[in-house]
Amino acid sequence: MTRKPRHKHEASLVPLADMLANTVGIMLFILAFTVLASGGAMVTKRLPREHVQENQRSLMFLIRSDGIFPVDDVRLAQASKPANLSSAFNNSNDRDAVTSDAFFTYKTSVSFVRGSGDQILISPRVTLTPTSGGGVPVEKAIRDNGGVIARMLADHKPSEHFVYCLVEKAAISSFQAFREWVTQRWSYGVGWSPHDEGSAIVIGSSGGGTTMAPQ
Repeated sequence: MTRKPRHKHEASLVPLADMLANTVGIMLFILAFTVLASGGAMVTKRLPREHVQENQRSLMFLIRSDGIFPVDDVRLAQASKPANLSSAFNNSNDRDAVTSDAFFTYKTSVSFVRGSGDQILISPRVTLTPTSGGGVPVEKAIRDNGGVIARMLADHKPSEHFVYCLVEKAAISSFQAFREWVTQRWSYGVGWSPHDEGSAIVIGSSGGGTTMAPQ
């Protein structure tokens, strides 16, 4: 009886090719990430969104790399009054249309907007320009219970107001620390939106503007 010849097992290069492919893929991923990072590409960092009660009024803060800028809600309301709008309408250079405090210059202006048909509408706008002196450092705001920001929070009620922050890209970590202090120490709800670096705050019915609302 003749024996069948044994089959020889030849070595396969498939596992080696698979290992090389995985290694090359990981290297390409690391290389692409390094190139993007060195080129200034930004990885989006999401900020927490808070849900607060409806019909609350806002306490607005601009958060930048040079500090926190609190918006005086009383001064802002005065800048939006009809008397101030009339002053701005009659003379855009009238001193009564511009006020300021330690953190902002409040300028009231009006513009014309064409409505339906021949109707011309008057559109009011208040522009808040940060002062050059800088805001309150977040570390000082948190430590100083008698400071301007602490007094502002103490003078209002969390049941009637919420804190609204305009956050510049370079101040995300400051916002997170400020948010934690506001929610834990003062029990306020927090809303926020991104804000272009170095730009003014525009509140009005035209020309862009900022709409403050609970989130």
